[in-house]
Amino acid sequence: PKSTGRATMTSAEETPTPTPTAVAERPRDILTELLPQRPGRGTAGKEVNLIVNSFPLHLNLKQIHLYDVVFVPEIPSDSKFLRKTIVSKCIDDLRALYGTHFYDNTRIWAVKRVDGTNEFHSEKGGISVRYLKSMSLDEISLEEQEMVVHIILSKSIRKAQLTRIGRNYFEQNQSLDDTFTVRETGFPLIKLWRGYSVSVEPTMSGLQLKADVYSRVLQEQTVRDMMDSIEADVRQKMRNTSKDQQQREVKERVMAELSGSAVLTMYNRKVWRIHDVDYNISVLDTFVKEDDGKEISYQEYFEKMYQMPCKSTKAGMLVHIPKRKGRGDPDRRIVLAPELCFLTGLTKKMKSNYRFMRQMADKTRLGASKRYEAGQKLVRRLEATINDTNRKMIAEADGKEPDEIKLEGVDPERLDMPLTLEAQQKPLKGRVLDPLQVTMAKGSGRGEFRKIEIDALRGLKLEWGNCAFVNSKIEPLGKWGIFYEDQDKARMLMAEIQRLAESWGLWEREIRAPKLIQVPDYHAERVPHYKAWEDILERYL
Repeated sequence: PKSTGRATMTSAEETPTPTPTAVAERPRDILTELLPQRPGRGTAGKEVNLIVNSFPLHLNLKQIHLYDVVFVPEIPSDSKFLRKTIVSKCIDDLRALYGTHFYDNTRIWAVKRVDGTNEFHSEKGGISVRYLKSMSLDEISLEEQEMVVHIILSKSIRKAQLTRIGRNYFEQNQSLDDTFTVRETGFPLIKLWRGYSVSVEPTMSGLQLKADVYSRVLQEQTVRDMMDSIEADVRQKMRNTSKDQQQREVKERVMAELSGSAVLTMYNRKVWRIHDVDYNISVLDTFVKEDDGKEISYQEYFEKMYQMPCKSTKAGMLVHIPKRKGRGDPDRRIVLAPELCFLTGLTKKMKSNYRFMRQMADKTRLGASKRYEAGQKLVRRLEATINDTNRKMIAEADGKEPDEIKLEGVDPERLDMPLTLEAQQKPLKGRVLDPLQVTMAKGSGRGEFRKIEIDALRGLKLEWGNCAFVNSKIEPLGKWGIFYEDQDKARMLMAEIQRLAESWGLWEREIRAPKLIQVPDYHAERVPHYKAWEDILERYL
C-alpha cells in the first residue's frame, strides 16, 4: 500500500545538523597479529580441483549513510512486525527523500545523505528519522554488511518467485504434484518438496552466499485424516467404555501427537507450530475479522479468502500462538482448519525404520556436482532478478525501455539493489592423500598382526569394524597410571581396559597393569580443586 503520510524536513534552525563523524582508523586485526602464520601447503598425494556451494557477493556502494529511527508513539523494539508495518506505510516518502534504503528495526541505511531530522506519518503511526553518520564501505564491519545484503537478498528472492517456508525457500507456484514420493508399507505416503537453503556468511575473503538443496517432508494425509484415524482406533479398542471416556482418550492421543509439531498450510505456503487443539469449536463457528470487524465462519473465510472448501464439520481446530508482540492483544491466537493442514517432518517410528530411511536418503541426498549446479542455478536466477529490477528502476526514471539500460558504471544511488553475485567460483585446489599403510590387529587372541594397504578415505572406514584397533605403529605400554577421584569408577575403567586388551591378546604382553593413583580430597585438604590435581600430577610426573 502507498504511504498516506507526508515527509516533513526539519529546518536547520529547529534541529542543528550533527557534525559528521570523523573517519576513524580501522582497528588492528588482533587475531592476525596473535595467531601464527599459516604453514606452507603440503605436497603429499595428488592435487585435485574442488567445488564449494558458496558464491562471492559484493555490495556496490562506495559510501552509505546511517539514520536513527524513533517511533511515535513509542513501540517496543521486540515488536518487529508492527514496526515494519509502520515503516512500510511510509515507503514511498522514504524512497523519495533517501533513495534506496534498508531498514533493520532500529536504523535505516540509505545511499543518499539527508542532514537533520525528518518525520513521516501514516494511519498506523509515525516515525522520526535522524541522520547519524556517513561511512565508506571499508568502515562497515562484515556483520553490518551481512545485514544489508540479507535485506537485499530477501527482496530479490521474493521477486524471483520463491516463497519462504520456515527458514528455507521453495518455488512459489509449486504444487504437491511436483514433489518426490516415498512409499513404504505401514507408513503414510511421504512427499518431498525440494527447495533451497540460502544464507549469507562473512569469511576471510569477504561475504559469501551459501546455497544448497533442501527437502521438506510432507505427509500426504491431512491433520484431519490423522485425527479421524486416531478416533476410529480409540472407538474400536474402547468400545466397551462410555463415550466420555473414549472422547477423553481421543483428545489425549491427538494432543500427544500434535502438540509442538509443525504443519504446513498449502494455501499460503506457511509453517505453523501447533500449541493446542480446541475441541470447543469447528469450522462452522464464527470469529470477528481484524480488518473490517465483520463476523464470519471459519468455513466461509477459508473458502472466500483462499478458495479452499472445508467439508468436515467435526469439532477440533488447531491453535497456533504467535510470538509476535505489540498488537495490543496478549491473548491473540491463530486458528487453523485441520483439513487444510499437512503434517511435516518425520516421526520416531519413521526414523527407526531402516528401509524407510534408506528410501529417504536415496531421494534427498544428491551428489556434490548436482548440489553445486543447483546452487549455481539459483545464484544466476537471483543475479538476473537483481539486474532486471535495477534496469526497470533506471528506465522508469529516464523514460527509456529496460533493454536500453546498461548497468556498467551506473551510480549506486540509482540502483534499487546495489548487489553483485558471482555464479562462477574461483578455482580452488585441494590434495587427495595416497593410500597409507596401517597396522591392524585382529581378535585372534594370539596377538598376531598383519599389515595391509588401505585407502585413507574409504578403505579405513570399511575396515574399521573388522579390526580391534588401528595404529601406524604399536609400542608396548608399560609404565603408566590412572589418576582418579572416585575409586569405583577407576576400577570399572581398569576392568574394561583389561577385558578388551585380553580379547586382543595384548594384556601383559603389550599392555601391562597400570598404577592406580587417587587424587586427595580437595575439601579435606582445603585447597582449590585444580590445586589438588596439580600437586598429585607434579609428584608423579
